[in-house]
Amino acid sequence: MWFKNATLYILTDFTISGEALTAALARRAFTPCTSLQDKSSGFVPPVPLGQLVHSLEGHLFLSLRAEKKVLPAAVVRAETMRRAAEFEQQNGHKPGRKMMRAIKDDAYDALLPQAFATSKIVRGWIDTKAGLLVLDTAAESAAELFITNLLRAIETPVKLAPLATVTATDAGMTDWVAGDAPENFTVDQDAIFAGRRKETVRFSNATLDGDAARQQIQDGKRVTSLAMTWDSRVSFVLSPNCVLRRLKSHDVIAEKGASDVAEDLLAGDLLLMAGTLGKLIGDVTQALGGIREPEAEADVTDAPKGDDALTEESDDPMFADAVRIVREKRLASISLVQRHLRIGYNRAARLLEDMEQAGVVSPANASGNRTVSKVEA
Repeated sequence: MWFKNATLYILTDFTISGEALTAALARRAFTPCTSLQDKSSGFVPPVPLGQLVHSLEGHLFLSLRAEKKVLPAAVVRAETMRRAAEFEQQNGHKPGRKMMRAIKDDAYDALLPQAFATSKIVRGWIDTKAGLLVLDTAAESAAELFITNLLRAIETPVKLAPLATVTATDAGMTDWVAGDAPENFTVDQDAIFAGRRKETVRFSNATLDGDAARQQIQDGKRVTSLAMTWDSRVSFVLSPNCVLRRLKSHDVIAEKGASDVAEDLLAGDLLLMAGTLGKLIGDVTQALGGIREPEAEADVTDAPKGDDALTEESDDPMFADAVRIVREKRLASISLVQRHLRIGYNRAARLLEDMEQAGVVSPANASGNRTVSKVEA
């Protein structure tokens, strides 16, 4: 039951009990995809034969299961071509662009009942005392899917924001490689350096305290990924936005699976994991200057500068700035909008929905990802 990754969020004034959260998650319990669905997600018990929330001394453990149907693109394309040929034979002309889209959609729907279903589990841990939500994933789309389901389940306003530190993660990691690692940490032998033009240099199983690594910093590159060990107990890779990947405990707890231990031992292991990771997260954030408090959302009467034409697509005056951000980064995600505009999760999610309606971004695909549309000249 050891987390392999940690994507971190701050929960402010979270007062929902384990019993109330269990009842709330039941409204979004997992059900498999039907023959006409290509994806489904919902909560499942985090431990065998348990409830939807496993509550232990102020720690709440929960799991989301996401299922999607897999249809090979070549199969869909072949069926689309077959149907297009039938259309041409029956009508005496080839289908136009709009008709081809309809034929492709019909082909996809017809093949969907035969598709294989794949699923994954995203585990979450809420530390109610620390006001912290930790998700066992490094994928932004998986984290957003988890949070979307969670907020829709509880149906009450919750202040939630990605954990941000006073010192940017890449700036901190660069300082540690150039100088000394923070107290209680050691720098290991894997790192990625990135330049302003997005060129990268990767060090693997190589010393980072020599001239070669320092030269990368002198050339203007910053460390964007760094392998470290904390307290000789946990090794991990620190990534941008304070995401911890490849967490590995040097204790035996990491080798145990939830189905391999009795309930009392499982509870002990969960508390040990929560205590260990809680201290690790605390030391990482402290080494980066502490947690930066989320800023209050802008007053709706103070519209920021932006594309005036775009503001008509949304009632939110931050819409134009949100559009500018996703177009500059060529990435459409709730977390990205949150980090740059310093707003709450729900507001960022509404901005993404408004952008979808305006055609700025695509609808979320089966993996939860969106694409940014190209700006016409």
